[in-house]
Amino acid sequence: MTGEVVRQTLATRGIVYEPYIYKTGLFDRAWSRFKAPIEIYWSQYVSGQASRDEAIKSVVAGIKMINRSPSTDCPLHASQTRLPG
Repeated sequence: MTGEVVRQTLATRGIVYEPYIYKTGLFDRAWSRFKAPIEIYWSQYVSGQASRDEAIKSVVAGIKMINRSPSTDCPLHASQTRLPG
Protein backbone atom coordinates (compact mmCIF):
# COMPACT_ATOMS: atom_id res chain seq x y z
CA MET A 1 0.00 0.00 0.00
CA THR A 2 1.03 3.58 -0.41
CA GLY A 3 1.86 3.93 3.28
CA GLU A 4 4.25 1.01 2.90
CA VAL A 5 6.14 2.84 0.15
CA VAL A 6 6.42 5.86 2.44
CA ARG A 7 7.59 3.61 5.30
CA GLN A 8 10.28 2.02 3.12
CA THR A 9 11.49 5.37 1.80
CA LEU A 10 11.72 6.89 5.27
CA ALA A 11 13.45 3.77 6.61
CA THR A 12 16.32 4.36 4.18
CA ARG A 13 16.81 7.66 6.00
CA GLY A 14 16.61 6.06 9.44
CA ILE A 15 13.10 7.37 10.13
CA VAL A 16 10.54 5.03 11.68
CA TYR A 17 7.06 5.41 10.22
CA GLU A 18 3.92 3.35 10.74
CA PRO A 19 1.34 3.57 7.95
CA TYR A 20 -1.90 5.30 8.95
CA ILE A 21 -4.05 2.27 8.25
CA TYR A 22 -2.14 0.26 10.89
CA LYS A 23 -1.42 3.06 13.35
CA THR A 24 -5.10 3.90 13.66
CA GLY A 25 -6.24 0.27 13.68
CA LEU A 26 -8.50 0.87 10.70
CA PHE A 27 -8.23 -2.71 9.47
CA ASP A 28 -8.89 -4.09 12.92
CA ARG A 29 -11.76 -1.72 13.75
CA ALA A 30 -13.67 -1.35 10.53
CA TRP A 31 -12.06 -3.00 7.51
CA SER A 32 -11.09 -6.46 8.73
CA ARG A 33 -12.64 -8.21 5.73
CA PHE A 34 -10.80 -5.89 3.34
CA LYS A 35 -7.36 -6.36 4.93
CA ALA A 36 -6.11 -9.46 3.10
CA PRO A 37 -7.35 -8.49 -0.39
CA ILE A 38 -5.94 -4.99 -0.07
CA GLU A 39 -2.60 -6.13 1.34
CA ILE A 40 -2.21 -8.86 -1.26
CA TYR A 41 -3.54 -7.24 -4.42
CA TRP A 42 -3.13 -3.48 -3.93
CA SER A 43 0.48 -3.94 -2.85
CA GLN A 44 1.10 -5.59 -6.23
CA TYR A 45 0.01 -2.36 -7.91
CA VAL A 46 2.09 -0.19 -5.58
CA SER A 47 5.18 -2.31 -6.24
CA GLY A 48 4.64 -2.21 -10.02
CA GLN A 49 3.72 -5.89 -10.37
CA ALA A 50 0.15 -5.20 -11.54
CA SER A 51 -1.73 -2.41 -13.25
CA ARG A 52 -4.17 -0.29 -11.25
CA ASP A 53 -7.10 -1.88 -13.09
CA GLU A 54 -5.81 -5.40 -12.37
CA ALA A 55 -5.32 -4.56 -8.70
CA ILE A 56 -8.81 -3.08 -8.35
CA LYS A 57 -10.40 -6.09 -10.03
CA SER A 58 -8.41 -8.45 -7.80
CA VAL A 59 -9.31 -6.58 -4.60
CA VAL A 60 -13.01 -6.64 -5.52
CA ALA A 61 -12.84 -10.35 -6.44
CA GLY A 62 -11.06 -11.10 -3.16
CA ILE A 63 -13.71 -9.28 -1.14
CA LYS A 64 -16.46 -11.12 -3.03
CA MET A 65 -14.72 -14.42 -2.27
CA ILE A 66 -14.61 -13.59 1.43
CA ASN A 67 -18.26 -12.52 1.45
CA ARG A 68 -19.54 -15.75 -0.05
CA SER A 69 -17.18 -18.26 1.57
CA PRO A 70 -17.26 -19.58 5.12
CA SER A 71 -14.08 -18.57 6.90
CA THR A 72 -12.73 -22.12 6.89
CA ASP A 73 -13.03 -22.38 3.10
CA CYS A 74 -11.52 -19.07 2.05
CA PRO A 75 -7.74 -18.66 2.07
CA LEU A 76 -8.11 -14.89 2.36
CA HIS A 77 -9.84 -15.23 5.76
CA ALA A 78 -6.78 -16.85 7.27
CA SER A 79 -4.28 -14.62 5.51
CA GLN A 80 -1.84 -12.90 7.80
CA THR A 81 -0.12 -10.88 5.13
CA ARG A 82 0.52 -7.67 7.03
CA LEU A 83 3.34 -5.81 5.42
CA PRO A 84 6.44 -5.31 7.57
CA GLY A 85 6.56 -2.16 9.57
